Amino acid sequence: MDADKFLDCPPPTGDVFVCKRKIRRSIEDAHIPFTYVSANCLAGWFLSGLGQMGRFMPPEENVMIYGDGNQKVIWVREEDVAAYAIKTIDDDRTTNKTVYIRPQLNILSQNEVVQLWEKIQGRTLKKQFIQEQSWVERLKESMSTEEKYVMGFFHLIFFQGKTYNIDIGEDALEASSIYPDHQYETVEEYLSLLSESSL
Repeated sequence: MDADKFLDCPPPTGDVFVCKRKIRRSIEDAHIPFTYVSANCLAGWFLSGLGQMGRFMPPEENVMIYGDGNQKVIWVREEDVAAYAIKTIDDDRTTNKTVYIRPQLNILSQNEVVQLWEKIQGRTLKKQFIQEQSWVERLKESMSTEEKYVMGFFHLIFFQGKTYNIDIGEDALEASSIYPDHQYETVEEYLSLLSESSL
C-alpha cells in the first residue's frame, strides 16, 4: 500500500506507514533515483484464505465476510509483483515515480472471491458477516501490538476498501497498463490452481 496515501492512519498500523515515509523522504533528499511499487494484497497472504485473517488455505465450511463484503480489493500474486518490479528497473518512465499494480481482472470484492471459490469447488460456504463497528471495538481490546497491527490492515483493506478506493492521480503509472506483455495470473486462475493442489 502506498504509504503517502495513509497520512492519518492510527497506530500501530499507521506506524508502518510513518516508517515507510521516513525512508522515502531520506531517499528523495539524497537525490537517489527511485521507483516505489504499490503491490496491494499479496495472494499468499490474503487470497489463499479468501481474506480470512491468519488463514492461508480456503475455509472448508464457514467464511468470515467483512462488512457487506462488497468493498473492492486488489489481489496480486507475488510472482507478478516481482515481474513488474523487475520491469521498472531499466524503464525511464518509472524513475522517481510510484507504480501501482492494479490488474483489472483482479479487482474483486471479498464476496466475488468467495463466489468464485464456491463455483470452483461446487459447494456453498456458510457466511458470517462481521460489522465494522464490532471490528473497531475489538481493536480497543487488550491484545498484542502485532494483532492490532494486522487487524488495522484488515480494517483498511476490507471494511474501507483502501487498496482500491484511493486517488492515485491522473499521472499515476499502472503496471498492467505499461507492461501489457506480462500475462498476470488472475484471481480465478489462482483459485483454480489452489483447488487442484488441495485435492
